[in-house]
Amino acid sequence: MTFIFLITILFFPSPNPVAGIEEPQTKEVIVLFDNRVDIKAVHKFDGLILEEYANLPLIKAKLPSSAINELKAVPSVKSVEFEETVKVVGQMQGWGIKSIKATQSWSLDSTGKGVKVAILDTGISVHEDLTIAGGRSFVEYTDSFHDDNGHGTHVAGIIGAADNNKGIVGVAPDSRLYAVKVLDKTGSGFVSNIIKGIDWAITNKMDIINLSLVSAGSSTALKAAIDKAANAGIFVVAAGGNDGRKEGTGDTVSYPAKYPTVIGVAAVDELNNRGEFSATGNGIELSAPGVNITSTIPNNEYASYDGTSMAAAFVSGKLALLKELFPFASNSWIRNKIKENTRDLGEKGKDPLYGYGLVQPILNAERIGGKDRFEVAINVSKKGWKTTETVFVTNYLAFADALSASPLAYKYNAPILLTNSEKLHTGTKSEIKRLQAKEVIIIGGKGSISDKVFSELKMMGVKIIRIGGQDRFEVAANIAEKMGAYKNAILTNGLNFPDALAIAPFAAANGYPILLTRSDVIPEVTKNELFGNHVEKTIVVGGKASVQPKVFTKLVSPERIGGKDRYEVAANIMNKYFPNQDHLYIATGSTFADALTGSIAIANSNSTILLTRKNELPELAAMSIAGDKVKRYSILGGEGSVGKGVFQYLVK
Repeated sequence: MTFIFLITILFFPSPNPVAGIEEPQTKEVIVLFDNRVDIKAVHKFDGLILEEYANLPLIKAKLPSSAINELKAVPSVKSVEFEETVKVVGQMQGWGIKSIKATQSWSLDSTGKGVKVAILDTGISVHEDLTIAGGRSFVEYTDSFHDDNGHGTHVAGIIGAADNNKGIVGVAPDSRLYAVKVLDKTGSGFVSNIIKGIDWAITNKMDIINLSLVSAGSSTALKAAIDKAANAGIFVVAAGGNDGRKEGTGDTVSYPAKYPTVIGVAAVDELNNRGEFSATGNGIELSAPGVNITSTIPNNEYASYDGTSMAAAFVSGKLALLKELFPFASNSWIRNKIKENTRDLGEKGKDPLYGYGLVQPILNAERIGGKDRFEVAINVSKKGWKTTETVFVTNYLAFADALSASPLAYKYNAPILLTNSEKLHTGTKSEIKRLQAKEVIIIGGKGSISDKVFSELKMMGVKIIRIGGQDRFEVAANIAEKMGAYKNAILTNGLNFPDALAIAPFAAANGYPILLTRSDVIPEVTKNELFGNHVEKTIVVGGKASVQPKVFTKLVSPERIGGKDRYEVAANIMNKYFPNQDHLYIATGSTFADALTGSIAIANSNSTILLTRKNELPELAAMSIAGDKVKRYSILGGEGSVGKGVFQYLVK
């Protein structure tokens, strides 16, 4: 027989209601059967069945005290436990999104959308920062899942507070939060309440169950319910407990965190030190922020608490992000990936203080996206530059101009922004102001960027320089002339952009101008620039159909980087010039804008770029990043350009 009493470190434990009092004639018990409920066995001992469960061979009953041991002896009965009280993990009175890098997942369009999280707690209060998808109360005095304690609302905010410019934002702001009220206004409840809440979560097909509560002892019935939930594909996350010793010794982890199917969580502070209260022991699997955590509380207010309750909520939120990103992955795969990619905080490997370590993204990746190519270029600029003297502006359709401009823009340490031909793009105008630029270099003639745009820029009070030409070949040659002396040059087909997309960062970083040619003949302006500058080596980008052999043989010390398509060309550039690259950019190969406007930022980070299809990384690109040499990815463009399928491939 197991007595279960859940306590918090801050609240004085309530006195045991039966201590020193004569045993009553009847007792409420939880009866777990081996396979199915045996009602006759209960009735045989004058038992009254109080509750049954949809997914478990388990009942709550009232029995004569004298019959309990006899019922335990029935072969079909697995366990009989007294009903006992439970309480929330204590709140000890304040940061964590940055610590677990949740924003990386958000940038990859993962916000927990559609993932169902059951919060078994004191309920959830209506709050301007919370959307409650549903729920149920399992406490006797109310059918409402309203939070009359505050603990559950605080936990809910950590998991899923909305990204609405109010208050705080949760780890998974678009997750679906379900208020399963199993604890009363004092933070207390019964084991049977928890089991009923888990049973409800199974029936309603929750994805995650958060248990920010602890017990001092094990319950066979509760373990059976949790195991059933885990077998149904539900993650069960529990607070490790707040009864840890200051020196961090001994096994102080509480149930249910100790159960193998549960992810037990320890708390750390902003410096990644273990919270002095945080339980220690083998049951700790992960660590998460749990000290001075600000979140929602009733009455549209906010407060800061400490506790492993808060840490468990961070892990539940993180799991919601991953469940959205990998909807078809098994829970065991996700759980292992989390353990493999933690930040190790204590002794190397798993240890009793921090488990496997601080929960982190399972891939060090970010997306620099936007609703269109204009916004992507602006967001690249925002990420790479606080201020700058010079900005380059090109037509959003003129790939050749943007390509050729990259090396010169790098020389000026200037971002490349995009505009329409006849009107300065509003977002681009705002970004030029934010950068406090004093000079704008327009790339392209009046047919590419009109005098109207020129006039709009002039009215902003900036110096304007136009580098134009009769055609794209002359524009490229004129840009090269502005580069000054150079020994090596890039030559690519000026009428077909894909081959050259990936060479721009390399050319920029090395000060090599990008000149353009036709497939079968070198335009005169290109020829004059190439041979008039005494180039010592010419790097030709593209296959023989793109730059024909009769052109290739006329060049000075030519070297070709080719491939069967744009994706192979990009992979070959990486393999030749960046074989040990640990930070890699990825952009669509279907359009030019994202890759080219990102080229200066890529060059600034001494990185390179691979091109991809929307939902599948091409074969040679995939082979180029095999193994674990790449530690960080930056994805250029929104999900419409580089889909989640590519991100999932990078993880796997």
